[in-house]
Amino acid sequence: EFRRVLFRSGPTSTNAFGRYYFQSLYELPQYTEAVNAGRFPVFKGYRLSDDERLRRDVIFRIQCRQEVDIGAVEREHGIDFASYFAPELERLERFVADGMVAREGRSFRLTALGRFFTPHVCRVFDAFLAADPNYKIHGP
Repeated sequence: EFRRVLFRSGPTSTNAFGRYYFQSLYELPQYTEAVNAGRFPVFKGYRLSDDERLRRDVIFRIQCRQEVDIGAVEREHGIDFASYFAPELERLERFVADGMVAREGRSFRLTALGRFFTPHVCRVFDAFLAADPNYKIHGP
């Protein structure tokens, strides 16, 4: 399966597969040579930690579905969402107050307005950005 995904991606592509991200070779001759030799045409990759996989899942749910079913995330990742993401849920409240995110029981979703700000809502759950002392999620 991994090989099929990789060969379909093409040169210069970046892809996610399971807990891995990988960057394909840039130059078409090198890429083709690797494929023809039965080697993966990858020049770098990254293995996600459990935390990174969880955060990617939440971010993908926001991007693709415009909503996050908290119970589903808890079952799939074996966490208590409110405890695990306490700081993130606090930051998310600014988007709720501005009408970009709506809470509905044990889920939250982007509103029509919030869809215009999808990347900003996703950043709430991005640990790399949160670690930057100069990064500001939203507002003054």
